[in-house]
Amino acid sequence: MKNLLSIILIISIVLTSCEDSMPVINKEYKLQYDRNSNIYLVKIKNEEALIGGHIMFYGYNKNFIIVQQKFPQNITEANLANNYNDRQKAVFKSNLSEYYIFKIDTDSVFGPFDKKEYLSVRKSLNIPSILKLNHSTLSHYTNGQRKDVGYKIMDEDVIDIKNLEGNESVYF
Repeated sequence: MKNLLSIILIISIVLTSCEDSMPVINKEYKLQYDRNSNIYLVKIKNEEALIGGHIMFYGYNKNFIIVQQKFPQNITEANLANNYNDRQKAVFKSNLSEYYIFKIDTDSVFGPFDKKEYLSVRKSLNIPSILKLNHSTLSHYTNGQRKDVGYKIMDEDVIDIKNLEGNESVYF
């Protein structure tokens, strides 16, 4: 009986330590990753991917979730002959980004946008200027996963660098 309790305890510890460490944005949405190092915005209820790809920075309030992600499409299309790992490295080393806006009350996704379009749509949706990209997913990539993700080039127009959470290891 003691052995059975010990086994159950060990299994419980292992299962809890393997829990998803990606952030929950609110009761309905969270970030989720897959084995290919992609980070998605998903709806918790049904795990529906709302914004896919390599989300690097995000911010949110009660009305909106905003994200910046690596722009994989042109890179991967141009390198289809290369193997998957080479394409992933090209995406991570790229400085190309795209932006998305998710309107919470209507479950509406706007994007992808380049920076100019993103700022224009923000204005048209009356997104307060105080809402910035102030969270980073860097810790997910660097905690034993990837070391080649380009987080060092950050645009102060859209990223709240002074209050950025989750990007501590960028500053050495």
